[in-house]
Amino acid sequence: MTTKSRLSSKARAVAAKAGAAVLQVEKEIATGMRRQRRRRAMREAAGTVLAAGAAVLASNAVRGAEALLNKRGGRRAGAMGHTLTLPVDLERATARLTDCLKAEGFGILTRIDVQATLKEKLGAEFRPYLILGACNPTLARRALEADPEAGLLLPCNVTLETIPGGATVVRLVNPTAMLGRPLRRTHPTLVEVAREADARLGRVAERLVAHARTIAY
Repeated sequence: MTTKSRLSSKARAVAAKAGAAVLQVEKEIATGMRRQRRRRAMREAAGTVLAAGAAVLASNAVRGAEALLNKRGGRRAGAMGHTLTLPVDLERATARLTDCLKAEGFGILTRIDVQATLKEKLGAEFRPYLILGACNPTLARRALEADPEAGLLLPCNVTLETIPGGATVVRLVNPTAMLGRPLRRTHPTLVEVAREADARLGRVAERLVAHARTIAY
């Protein structure tokens, strides 16, 4: 083999080693990048798990707070109205509710004893449950003058029911929610009346909550 051939062979060997080294470096770089991606993905996943856990804990805390508020007479606003719990029996709760409604201009027009009615009509047992029809004459007149069909939404219903332990759950309707979207779009006067009625019933709920918190537990 000539000197020139030996040099060419050596050069090819060196080039091959260099190429292999480059490939190895590229492989290590790629592996490192994959590891980084894996580590980043694991960190992101861990963050998601922690966030989800925090959300669950927060949700449980909120539910616990709501339960405590209800137990101590707290007010909770729902889709259909206001709900609260009074630590007294049905008779005392009804008397206090009637006074609070009167302070906001509402009188009781109707009273349905659901327990007695179901017993009489069906022979069925049911827990103590009352449905009271509360009416503010001024607001009722405004609503009926705006649209006679508003009478279908009157009076404003309020319910009371006995729960285990002897406390009473009180619910007051949200008149605005009862209107529905079509009426809210086409009857601005009814919306105004409903909002005022809801504000008044909301103050009734606040008075009941304040009263409940003065009662010793």
